[in-house]
Amino acid sequence: ISGIQPFNGSLSYCVSKAAIDHMTRCLALELKDTGIRVNCIRPSTIETNFHENGGWTKERAKDYYSKTGQLHNTGLIGDVKDVIEL
Repeated sequence: ISGIQPFNGSLSYCVSKAAIDHMTRCLALELKDTGIRVNCIRPSTIETNFHENGGWTKERAKDYYSKTGQLHNTGLIGDVKDVIEL
């Protein structure tokens, strides 16, 4: 979500996510004739301690997860275990 939807106070994070998406598309085009396929996995919001480690209160982090979960088609927030299994 952060790569396509800006969030106040998250400039560096959002720009980094957008750059990875665009790099993936560019690499896919550049390598298409070599038989190499380039893909990027973009899981939904994953609940971690990232925000709290960055100085957010538990309440602010909980509010963030609640709001970003609504932006996903499923409305669900993922867990770290969901991504590790990939």
